[in-house]
Amino acid sequence: MGPGTQSEPLDFKRLVEVDVNEVVSNPKYPVKPGWAVVLFSFFLLRELEMAGLKYKHVIFDEAALTITLMLTVSKTDPEARGCRRVWGCLCQGNPATPCPFHAGTKIKQAFVSTFKREPSDDDAFFVNGRGRPCTKEEVVRFFMVIATATGTKAKDGQRSIGGHSARVSGARFLAGIGL
Repeated sequence: MGPGTQSEPLDFKRLVEVDVNEVVSNPKYPVKPGWAVVLFSFFLLRELEMAGLKYKHVIFDEAALTITLMLTVSKTDPEARGCRRVWGCLCQGNPATPCPFHAGTKIKQAFVSTFKREPSDDDAFFVNGRGRPCTKEEVVRFFMVIATATGTKAKDGQRSIGGHSARVSGARFLAGIGL
């Protein structure tokens, strides 16, 4: 048994430069995929966490400009939501700056404009263009598409793009800015 391999990270800085909302268009992938990528990366989400996240697990505080995700603490119990991660507004009105709070609010606005109704608590937060939750497999395929769009390739000894790619890219980006 050798050392573990790590999913190849997506290039978060390049993802921000490329308009993923325009480049990726598939009804199986998240509505407004560029904003989804911002949340995947800042919240260090795995594909399973993305697929299982519902609106009842997301708290918007408009006054404080924060978004809170209630995440699972167990891979085997998807309802054990004991982890809360909070991000505030980082853009201060500058649309060129990736902002988890505004990405989340734009995802919700896109839900309303796409499906002509407010989301219910049990609606998937990362819903696809067909109004269904994105599956684990669809999320991984989505990662592969955005990796191709940004020129990300697996390095020797690493698996290709996988379910942890957004988590790895987020961790590297956050470490790179000193967090």
